[in-house]
Amino acid sequence: MFKIFPVLFVLLLASCSTQRTNFSIDKSYDFSDQESFSWAQPPIHSSLKIDPKLHEITSKNILPVIENNLLAKGYSLKQAKGDLTVSVDISSYSNVNVQSVKMEGDEDSAPHSGKVTRALIKVFIKDSKTGTTVYSSEISDIMSEKRNRVDKLRAAIFKLMQNMPKK
Repeated sequence: MFKIFPVLFVLLLASCSTQRTNFSIDKSYDFSDQESFSWAQPPIHSSLKIDPKLHEITSKNILPVIENNLLAKGYSLKQAKGDLTVSVDISSYSNVNVQSVKMEGDEDSAPHSGKVTRALIKVFIKDSKTGTTVYSSEISDIMSEKRNRVDKLRAAIFKLMQNMPKK
């Protein structure tokens, strides 16, 4: 029994460090007709009570990546209603306490101890007139204020947004 516990613990930690991504696009939608985008109000939604640190990490690190990617694709940002509406849904779905463990992507830092939060972040882009979702993407990853974790999260969001068609 005691020999199985370390194996289960390692499997649990391995599942915490895996980053999962997915995206979906409406192939019948004509993105070339769309000129602009705006943020939903508020831009970040959560079906669960969200940890304020998680919300801060999202607003400071994820929203700018999405916005810059859309601007680079030729869409203009409108403060009022744009042709497309962008929102982010975030939910924290597991909290695990760990002691002195290195996380994937944290090779250059000291081992992590304390609570680890896994979050599911979904980006939705909808046609503002019809409300139809024309592009969505999601990432499941560990949320942490450590710079290398945040950089990894930004890179994953950037990669997911690369699938969004140009205008």
